[in-house]
Amino acid sequence: MLGLLSNDAAAQLVCMPGTHCKWVKAEAGSIVAFRTYMTGEAFSLFSEHSILARLMNHEGAQEVDEWRAFDAGLERAAQVGYLLHHLFAVRTQGLFGNMAPAELRNYLSGILIGHEVLAAQAVENISGPAVLVGDAQLTARYERALAWRGIAYTRAPADIVVRGLTKIARVLGWLSPSAREEIRS
Repeated sequence: MLGLLSNDAAAQLVCMPGTHCKWVKAEAGSIVAFRTYMTGEAFSLFSEHSILARLMNHEGAQEVDEWRAFDAGLERAAQVGYLLHHLFAVRTQGLFGNMAPAELRNYLSGILIGHEVLAAQAVENISGPAVLVGDAQLTARYERALAWRGIAYTRAPADIVVRGLTKIARVLGWLSPSAREEIRS
């Protein structure tokens, strides 16, 4: 987050997917709002330790990216019935053979991320592009979910962590003047 903050930057919304996805609003170099969603942890619990997990294929599941099932999960998240009802749809899709075991993980992911994005959209005043910071595979899911809701997005620069650490080092006086010049260039 420090790598993105700038005193002259316009207001921005930053989404940092992970076990606990963070949504951060920043204005003029300061954090003005911070919300956390347990989407990643809920995915892990439901896909590994619940009745839903028994229907899912765990072999090679990390390599499978079934966008059709993920997109179906996004659409399910937007339907009447709320999250707990929508989660049961994962079970029924598997029991009735409408989705293969590997697809169910992606369907569950779409439902959970869809609900998160819908909640963030309802709570945050998303006026500009959301900046995504995180693992490429996971942020790809958030890119898809944001596009589904018509929310513009960008990915944070690849060197964002270095930028943040450099700011910390500057404040602490750990950078020599020559190192500061080298980092700027």
